[in-house]
Order: sequence, then structure tokens, then C-alpha cells
Amino acid sequence: MILSLVIAAPGPADTAAFVDALHRQGGLDNPEVEVIVARNPDAPAPDVAGLLRADAPTAMSIFELWGQGLARAQGDYVVFLDLRCPPRPGWLVAMLAKAGEGGVAFFGPVACDWPPGDRNSLGYLVEYVQFDPPLAAGLTEVPGVNVAVRRALAQDSGVSRADGFVKTRLLALLAREGLPAPEPVEEAVVGYRKTYGAAAYRRHRFRHARCYAAERATDAGVMARLSYLAATPLLPLVRTLRIVAHARYARRAFAPHLVQIIAAETAWAAGEFMGYVAGEGGARARLA
Repeated sequence: MILSLVIAAPGPADTAAFVDALHRQGGLDNPEVEVIVARNPDAPAPDVAGLLRADAPTAMSIFELWGQGLARAQGDYVVFLDLRCPPRPGWLVAMLAKAGEGGVAFFGPVACDWPPGDRNSLGYLVEYVQFDPPLAAGLTEVPGVNVAVRRALAQDSGVSRADGFVKTRLLALLAREGLPAPEPVEEAVVGYRKTYGAAAYRRHRFRHARCYAAERATDAGVMARLSYLAATPLLPLVRTLRIVAHARYARRAFAPHLVQIIAAETAWAAGEFMGYVAGEGGARARLA
């Protein structure tokens, strides 16, 4: 078996969109592909032939769900996906072809399935617009919802722990071991269909940032941590300007969402501050 698709379902979502997209690409009856849906109790329960389920007994974070699916995976490579981001046509063929090359890790673009003015575009602009196809040359970031890696590396104890699979720990492992960074696969596109209310999205960004800062500070000395803290007031401006630059490159409308982008990045800055000062505080367990 070549690919294990580990699909996190942290809450309500359009199951049919993902299942239909995968079915049209032959992903549910391909002997080279294993499909695992790791779902929370309030997530849809797909009952489809050729699909394995890893049902969480209680609500788990998206990272824990990926960890649950990873524990069951048998493929040479594990692909981490989100039920709210279905694959577009050609995704599976491109992923299988890339796996056949025998690399370490690879990833595909994330396109926005919401109209430019839709409020749900906010999450895309803030987190994924840099992955809009075609990918920019020299891109150094990797999307967490469309990334594949050799199973042995994903299951490494430094990457997959009790709190699940975390992409940043994988990237750190690759760097420590001198392994290549994940390679882009232009044709392997998923579509962003996540939905958030404005307040819920700010909470999401705060928690995400707090987890990021807590992990970043783990091996940092006192001076480094103080420098991280000192930089947090600048983050809303710096991060917003970065998003605007990516959006312009991708020709994505950002002006209607600018106020909410600034609010979301202010929440991120507050989360980083708390992460450096007080640690994670259980924020990862509430991320979806």
C-alpha cells in the first residue's frame, strides 16, 4: 500500500463533498490507497465502502484526530487532510505519482472554494493564501491540510505524541536529520471550505498562536524568549502586511476582509504573548 489518507473530521462538515471528490478519483477502491476518517462525536459519520473510521470517544483536537488516524495507517506515506478541504480533480493521481518518486515529504496547494466576498474567505486569507495555486517560487511554508510524509517519520516519537501529529514538529525533525524539506506538487490541489464565525475565528487564532509560542519557547533561552515577547506588539502589522502581499500575488480580494484580518492577527499576537509567558495552557486540546 502506497498512501494512507488520514482525514480529520473535528466537527460538522459536508462529508459528501469530500467523499464524492475522492470517489470520482478512484480513491475508495484503489488497492494502493487506504482512507481513514478520524472523527469527533459531533462530526458526520460516513458509512462508505472502502473507508475506515477512527471514532473518538470524546471531543479531540484536530492534531489528536490526525494522531488517531496515523496510529492505524499502513501505507508507505501518510497524507494529512481535513474533511473541510476536499481534493480537486487530479489530486490523487498527482500524489501517487510523487510518492512513486520515493521522496521524504511533499505537499500540494490549497485553493479557496468560497467567493471573494464571503466571510468564510477570512480563514483562507489568513492561513492559506500563500498556498494558492500556482505556488510561488521558493515557498518555504507547508500547509497542514495537504501534506504527505513517509509513515516512519510521521510516527517518530518526536513528531507524534499524546497530543497528536503536529506539522511543525515534523518540519523540525526533517531539519535536525538533514532531510529535504517537503517538495511541492502543483497538481495536488485541495479546496478550502472551512467555516468560522468572526469571534470563533479569533479564538482559533489565539489558541493556535499560544501553542506555537509555547513550543517555540521550549528550547529557547531567557534572552531569546524575552526577544520573542518584545516582538509581539509588532506582529499584527507584520503579519497583516505579509497576508496582503500574498493576497496580491495570488490576486485574491483582501480589502473587504482587512479589518477582520487585523483583528485575527491581533488575536494571534495575544496568543503568542500568552504562550511565551504561561505556556500552552491546554489550548491545543481545543483546536479544530
